[in-house]
Amino acid sequence: MLMCQGGYPHSLGVSVLVKGSNQTLYHYSQNSPMVFVGGVPRSGTTLMRAMLDAHPDIRCGEETRVIPRLLAMRHGWRRSAEDRWALDEEAITQEMLDSATAAFLLEVIARHGSTRCMSIRYENLVLRPRTTMERVLEFLNVPWHEGVLHHEEAIGQPGGVSLSRIERSTDQVIKPVNLEALTRWVGHIPVGVLKDMDNIAPMLNKLGYDPTANPPDYGQPDPEVIHNTERVLKGDFKPPANLKRPSQESIT
Repeated sequence: MLMCQGGYPHSLGVSVLVKGSNQTLYHYSQNSPMVFVGGVPRSGTTLMRAMLDAHPDIRCGEETRVIPRLLAMRHGWRRSAEDRWALDEEAITQEMLDSATAAFLLEVIARHGSTRCMSIRYENLVLRPRTTMERVLEFLNVPWHEGVLHHEEAIGQPGGVSLSRIERSTDQVIKPVNLEALTRWVGHIPVGVLKDMDNIAPMLNKLGYDPTANPPDYGQPDPEVIHNTERVLKGDFKPPANLKRPSQESIT
């Protein structure tokens, strides 16, 4: 996953007081420091944002999926015969749609104003969360807080971690940092694919992974992570009763 620092452009005069879902008031302005967490699906972005949200000096809200939904909508416009006919009637071409989509995405990214980024590997986050989060908070110039290692205790608490059932990794993030999902994929890849993995997924080598390793050697986890994993395997963690449910409007 990728974490970037940035802020609003100075030309954007914004000053907002917002009451979050945890009933805490947050003040934002063009001088507010911003953190952006991004990555491919299942790369640990939800876990990272929940751990950051457990820090009293950081607010990292629920995932919005604005960009992927916009791209899906753009794709759907041309797949629907009715929508395609309506667009053609108004002389709205695919090139125009692509230009409008690109302009919107550029606006979103530009307003993010990212200036510095750091890469974080999921396996490092779950195997050695303390060392990894120490690096992250130092990168963000935020003081250390032990709460980032116990995000599950802050879920749904005032000023704590806000989660929604609509987030696909919520069932994992309600648990403490553990090894349950790290090698869940092992044994599910066909032998023929494994033998040709070097050609099928050349980026593995470029990213420093051994394409023939199944399972890969990620190294030793911290003792606390081993303890957390034992608790998770016993089934000690269930969705909190106060976990936010998606509204009917968001479903439709």
